[in-house]
Amino acid sequence: MMKQSIGESFRASEQRSEFSTLHEEWLKALLTVSRLGEHNFDDDAWDTLFCLWHEMKSSCQSTNSRKALNSQIAP
Repeated sequence: MMKQSIGESFRASEQRSEFSTLHEEWLKALLTVSRLGEHNFDDDAWDTLFCLWHEMKSSCQSTNSRKALNSQIAP
């Protein structure tokens, strides 16, 4: 039981760390685009925002899928 509990805690900690790093990258991208100002907003800025939106959406979907799977496995 203890090994399983420690393993689950470790995996959860790794996921939080990965999640934090990902959020930091997203925030950096948003800040970079926001500093352009409306007069300098070009196709690259729109592409960056679109890619960022897609990454966030994918991350959210995978998180929701993982939660659903874990709730089915849990006793």
